Amino acid sequence: MNTIIFRLLHSNETWFLKEMLWEAIFIPEETKQKLTKSILDQPDLRKYYAGWGRTGDVAIVAVQPETGKPAGCAWGRLFPADDKGYGFIDEITPELSIAVDPVFRGQGIGTKLLQKLIKEYGKKGYLRLSLSVNKENPSLSLYYRSGFKIYAEKEDSIVMSYP
Repeated sequence: MNTIIFRLLHSNETWFLKEMLWEAIFIPEETKQKLTKSILDQPDLRKYYAGWGRTGDVAIVAVQPETGKPAGCAWGRLFPADDKGYGFIDEITPELSIAVDPVFRGQGIGTKLLQKLIKEYGKKGYLRLSLSVNKENPSLSLYYRSGFKIYAEKEDSIVMSYP
């Protein structure tokens, strides 16, 4: 693995959340090629990055120190019951998102990002975390290895909880 450092996201890097959301959403490649990143401005996706800095918002970024280039990000956010995320369990359970730039995949960065985000939320006293993953997403095995369990199944996706 190239040298990568992991740290909290800086306030001037919130643009990177939107970039990583594009990588995090699971859309079959042939469909994704027909879309533009403007879909990230739709309310059901925008809520994952807009107005960053609320109570419960935590993001860990992986950065290549030689270039300063961000390689990936894992972040979490609380959602209200009247504006649920895809992996919503309740208003006190942060919902996680994670993505690694395609150039940096396969190096264990996603695993480390997830571990560090779990640890950071633990330090803040959160007892449970959640996420939503498409049943076809290769990252599903990462979540199982990291201790996530099935909370609920939907048609194409699974809501998982940790622990």
